[in-house]
Amino acid sequence: ARLVHFSKEFSSIVGIDQVDFAPRDYVMSNLSLQSQATLDEAVRRSFETAEPFDIELPLERDNGSRWVRIMGNPVVQNGKVVELVGGIQDITERKEFMHTIERQATRDSLTDLPNRQQFDTFLDREILAAQRRKQRLAVLFIDLDDFKSVNDNLGHSGGDVLLVEAATRIQACTRKSDTVARLSGDEFAVILPDIGSSDSASVVAQKIVATMCQPFDIYSRQVFVSASLGVAVYPDDGADADTLLINADQAMYEVKKSLRNDYSFFTPELQQRSEGR
Repeated sequence: ARLVHFSKEFSSIVGIDQVDFAPRDYVMSNLSLQSQATLDEAVRRSFETAEPFDIELPLERDNGSRWVRIMGNPVVQNGKVVELVGGIQDITERKEFMHTIERQATRDSLTDLPNRQQFDTFLDREILAAQRRKQRLAVLFIDLDDFKSVNDNLGHSGGDVLLVEAATRIQACTRKSDTVARLSGDEFAVILPDIGSSDSASVVAQKIVATMCQPFDIYSRQVFVSASLGVAVYPDDGADADTLLINADQAMYEVKKSLRNDYSFFTPELQQRSEGR
């Protein structure tokens, strides 16, 4: 297949000189190997089936990556496809807009951590993986102590600075395979997949509690907060996402109302107390 008779706009989008004829490979060289294979397959099927194609592919240009929509319509003569006539459209702005919308729906705008909706999705996925692999995972529910006083004394902007730093500190205590999310306000949660034993969760919990005790530098002032943290383990403390998060929250609540600046695992006694209330 050869590329012939293309317009000035086509030339501008793909970044080739405007000439009457250009080898197909000239355009294909701007596509990744995977995209080349996708386009090859679309063209091949269109010649075989006489059906049009409409695909979206990333295109590498000297001035950066672009997204293009490539359409092809077969021209049939004597019952045989003799050529494809179509077009190309730069859809980079639309792709970027959709990416922004998707990110706003799944990420916390302040810390750029996964939000509650995305956390629920990740936790469901990790539970299914743990079931298949017969592994254990832990859910950590974290609530900052005395956070309201930060907002009262330094305003919401000061509180935001602290939350961003808190998110960074929590992430520094976890592995790349772990998930850290901001659920709401000053509440965070962590998923620790494949923990082996509860001791692994204890290590992370201890690190988080310890790092939150360190002063936060906000507007040239040292601010001190701490964290109350609850831990629930799959499958011991729940077989589904809702139960695990509720139980981790319950364990955190027990720390919050007594010790603070500490962590606790969920226990059957907490379950009985919760059901009693």
